[in-house]
Amino acid sequence: MTKDYYRTLGVLDDAEDIVIRAAYKALAQRYHPDKWAGDKGEATRRMADINEAFEILSDPVKRKTYDSTRVKNQFEEEDLENEEELLSSVERDWSKVCEYFPDLRDIGLGLARISKSLEYTYKITLLERKNFDERKKYAEALEKYYLEKYFGTNEEIIKFSKKLILGKHKDAAKELNEVVRLLGQGIEPKTVIEKIIQKFNLKNFMSAIVYAQYVLDGRNDLENVNFLEFLGCRVDVKFMSFQVCYGDINKSLSIGEFNKLSHAVAEDFLKTLSVGIIHNHLTKVK
Repeated sequence: MTKDYYRTLGVLDDAEDIVIRAAYKALAQRYHPDKWAGDKGEATRRMADINEAFEILSDPVKRKTYDSTRVKNQFEEEDLENEEELLSSVERDWSKVCEYFPDLRDIGLGLARISKSLEYTYKITLLERKNFDERKKYAEALEKYYLEKYFGTNEEIIKFSKKLILGKHKDAAKELNEVVRLLGQGIEPKTVIEKIIQKFNLKNFMSAIVYAQYVLDGRNDLENVNFLEFLGCRVDVKFMSFQVCYGDINKSLSIGEFNKLSHAVAEDFLKTLSVGIIHNHLTKVK
């Protein structure tokens, strides 16, 4: 199996040369024998991998040859092989700039939910180019480019692909990527989306997104009940209270507590599209 040099350096497979070099520099500093506090053999092995990746990707001819052996625009989970170590290579500098631009933390986390490589490329690029005034614009452009690379330019398809990725429905995202690749840009979005929802049993997930917005719009208590049930809760309506069960958690809530919980969960859910957030919110309820 061909080594994935892009994953070794933690960058996207179409990263610019400046990003390749910045990533290499950050990792080389981290694994330098004088700085590495861990096992020296591990540092030597990692540096050999990093040097090999950089040798190929920093040379235009070698990179072109290497790229010709890889499948293009095929969506895969791009979580980094050594996520913690790669991100640690820039964490000191990133933490410092976040003191002056606090919103960078949320921007970075937003990109990380889509792809760790996307987050790392964003951090490396900003630290190298120092164009912090354009941080939001660059994050939006990077995310747009990433999604369009795998899912085309149709707006409905793009929005759907992002929901699948954020909701961790990676198999469904891979299917969408393959359909776009095989059928082209002229596919009917509604037909494709409905087919994938049906094939991967995503009806509850998609309904939860709709009902989360209903909750935030403050329609009525029934919408709150429906929303939590779509997330996997069992909600029993009692006189002036609600019994909410999720896994081994069982909570009796007043109307006010129930509505407050529903609103907090809906806000969090629409940010992350993670069903698991319901557990965190319920455990905080006394």
